[in-house]
Amino acid sequence: MRVPNQRWGTSAFNARSALCRAPASFSACGALPLWVKALLFLAILCLAFGSIAKAEDVVWSGLVYATNEETPQPVPRQLAGFSEKLRNVFGYNQLELLSEHREVMDDDKERWLLPGNGFCLKVDTRKNPGRGYLMNMQLFQDKRVLVQTEARLARKCPIFFRGPLCANGQLIIVLLIE
Repeated sequence: MRVPNQRWGTSAFNARSALCRAPASFSACGALPLWVKALLFLAILCLAFGSIAKAEDVVWSGLVYATNEETPQPVPRQLAGFSEKLRNVFGYNQLELLSEHREVMDDDKERWLLPGNGFCLKVDTRKNPGRGYLMNMQLFQDKRVLVQTEARLARKCPIFFRGPLCANGQLIIVLLIE
């Protein structure tokens, strides 16, 4: 609403004139006080290097040989966090870790091999932003591909694959984000 006989820019409070008036702590040329410059510098450093200091995900993968024994051996410490789940799902009371690998996920695409007694797991991964990792896996026996599959790996959602029967037990493939 306009007041009669009053034009834009002539009111007692004019936004343009308020912006043009600098506080007493600023000099005429618009320079900032030293403490403001220091705060701005620290803020820029935090933003620039914050992503570098951020820890990357680590994917743990393991080949597990599962059997039923009369007197099972203690569970390897690497499997302790989910050994009961493995026992309940697969029905074996003895779990032996054949091989394991930890991969730091510091690139959009990562790949690794996980060798184990006559078997080898090849893993190719792609980051799936906001949804974990897309895992393309191939399980080899000697040089022959037994299984090829694709799965999504997310935090707090480990993947357990039932592998082939071998000797008196079964191979189990485990992948999880630590």
